[in-house]
Amino acid sequence: MERFIAFSYLKVYPEHLLDPPVATLNALFGPKTTIVLGYELRSTNVHEKMMNMWKTNYEVKSIPKSKTNPKYIW
Repeated sequence: MERFIAFSYLKVYPEHLLDPPVATLNALFGPKTTIVLGYELRSTNVHEKMMNMWKTNYEVKSIPKSKTNPKYIW
């Protein structure tokens, strides 16, 4: 399978809505896929659960705020 790069932006408010996006990405992409994921932090609890879900299925690399463009940080 060739390498594929996918871009996605998530805006998840309630915790119970985390499963569908993760399940969708798992169904669509294979193990060699690089997913560039952006999201808006709404809740620390939801953020922690979301990160744990991603780490279960993918190798997660976070970009520190200091390395991002300030124009795009909320």
